[in-house]
Amino acid sequence: MFTPAHLMLTAEFDNLVQSHLDGLASAEQISTLKARESEWVDALIGFLEAAEDAFEAARKSAHGPGRLNVLDDLGAERDQIDDILTELVGPEPEPAGPAQPQVEQGVAQLQLAWYEGQVVAWAAGLNAAAEAPEQILERLKAHGAGSIDWVEHQAVKIPGVGKASALSAPLTEMLGWLVALGA
Repeated sequence: MFTPAHLMLTAEFDNLVQSHLDGLASAEQISTLKARESEWVDALIGFLEAAEDAFEAARKSAHGPGRLNVLDDLGAERDQIDDILTELVGPEPEPAGPAQPQVEQGVAQLQLAWYEGQVVAWAAGLNAAAEAPEQILERLKAHGAGSIDWVEHQAVKIPGVGKASALSAPLTEMLGWLVALGA
């Protein structure tokens, strides 16, 4: 005889869960399980833990020709419980990987270097995107180098950034500006 959901004891509820696992639960009993879903999930978790323990114990202790059959049966029971739990609560969340350190966004800064008689200028920085030639020229103008004839130069390699656009001008055209910068 089926006991109404509100009068059901824990052992009776576990028997109902087992009936469902065995494919013997009636529509009314399945409705009871659905109405008490959190208890159903808790019971299934207990069943899953017991099934996993039984599988591990059999794996360690079962020997002989029937060993594979025993492990297959216990594994199938464990998988069935896990499948029902997945239907009820969704898949188990993926374990989080190691926390990625927060990388502080850097600030691009005007950089200058001397290369084969040229002063090469680019704008980049640690964890900052390299700037385009137009932005580099604006930075140079802001520092008083707007009257110098800057031309595009081959991109420079920047560790951690990749390549950065660059401008260059002959050192001979830059001497006055460079002296003024140092003053």
